[in-house]
Amino acid sequence: MYSEQVAEDIKKILDEFGFEFKFDEEDSSFFVDLRLDKFRLNGLFYIKLSEQLVNVFMKTDLSANESNKLRVAEYLHWVNYYNERGNFEFDFDEGVIYYKCTLMMPDIHPTIEMLQETILMAYAGYTENIVGLKKVMAGTISPKEAVGLTEHVEEEQQQDGASVTTFVFADGSEMDAYFFENGRFGGLSRRRTGDEDEGKEYEEDDSDDDEEEELSWQLNLMGEWMQGRECKEFTGGSFAFLRYNPYSESLFESLAEEDSVVKLLQTMGMESRGHGNQNPKSWGGYRGLPTFIKEGLDNKIIGFLLYLQSHFDFYTEEDDYEEDCYLGDLEEFMPEARFIAGWSALPPYQDEAYAIVAL
Repeated sequence: MYSEQVAEDIKKILDEFGFEFKFDEEDSSFFVDLRLDKFRLNGLFYIKLSEQLVNVFMKTDLSANESNKLRVAEYLHWVNYYNERGNFEFDFDEGVIYYKCTLMMPDIHPTIEMLQETILMAYAGYTENIVGLKKVMAGTISPKEAVGLTEHVEEEQQQDGASVTTFVFADGSEMDAYFFENGRFGGLSRRRTGDEDEGKEYEEDDSDDDEEEELSWQLNLMGEWMQGRECKEFTGGSFAFLRYNPYSESLFESLAEEDSVVKLLQTMGMESRGHGNQNPKSWGGYRGLPTFIKEGLDNKIIGFLLYLQSHFDFYTEEDDYEEDCYLGDLEEFMPEARFIAGWSALPPYQDEAYAIVAL
């Protein structure tokens, strides 16, 4: 038996996006038709509910035939191998291709944000691979070489390093969804109808800023750097930004090295391109930042740090990071590294963690 409250929350999400959908109570399933104009494809969301799971399937009318089934199967294998969340499923007999994203909820009631992101991640997982899929079907490139091709994102759609996917609804309204290069959802712009937003910047919010909140460790450090008071223990050495990689023998790999923690965060902020949505006022936690950080730091860096805050448990060397399911392996696999700070994925994310260490 599915949760009626979860079903109601999904209905709210689909209504908010303007989707037309059907809900089959006996099958505990939603059916949502999509129009993917820029791919010239029709699509479908199939959302299946059970007592402890929400499974979201994304498919289009793009299917394999007898001449390319083996190539498609190999391509989907490689995509699934590198995926951090969600996976392709392939009906080899019929040639039908699905992307599935699952939200597990054994002991929790998922928030609307968790449900929304699961739905959008299924969309992102499928659409981000359409270019590679088409090339493999045509035989113009090997399956392994096709992994990661995203040329379908047009130049004018690039905004701060995030690809922009536009949902177009039957009434002419639109919703832009932003996705980072690793596929993670970066935010939504407000719905637009007709030409009301043409030539117009994002809508300003004239309401008073919230009171300044207590800053996180990383933003506190950046604030000290901005005022020329960076802590001495975070400078004058060799510092690395590590990523947990379950497929690596060492479990951790270095993404960047600098001679101070601030430079390290700055490097990662610039490389990640920060937050997908171009309107900083829409970012959770942005309003509470002091003015000298808002005016003194590039938004890409602020967006990167706020992203880390929003989806991860945060640890410093004073916390019990050794008990974390990911960061707890750091000491065993990199005993020479002194832990400074780390981020470990919160549900519904998994197999993702980062750490700053002194080498």
